[in-house]
Amino acid sequence: MFFRVLIFCHLAFPPDEAATEESFLYRMTAARDFFYVLERNLKGTPEVIGYVVGTLSNGDSLTHDSMYEHIPGAGSYCDNDMLYVMY
Repeated sequence: MFFRVLIFCHLAFPPDEAATEESFLYRMTAARDFFYVLERNLKGTPEVIGYVVGTLSNGDSLTHDSMYEHIPGAGSYCDNDMLYVMY
């Protein structure tokens, strides 16, 4: 599933904004409570049609750094990526 979501990310964002494999894996593991994948299954083949990635931060606003660091127990939720395909 990891690579299917990463490919989805790279199709949706320009190369300079798409998450790297390393940063995506970090957010997927460190902030797993804020990582959601939406799939549909047609004819036995799962397909990623969306995902939401978030992190927690101590700051009051979304910054570049807050999107790449997850601070467990922090008070602010940063909605880093929210992508979906309408069918």
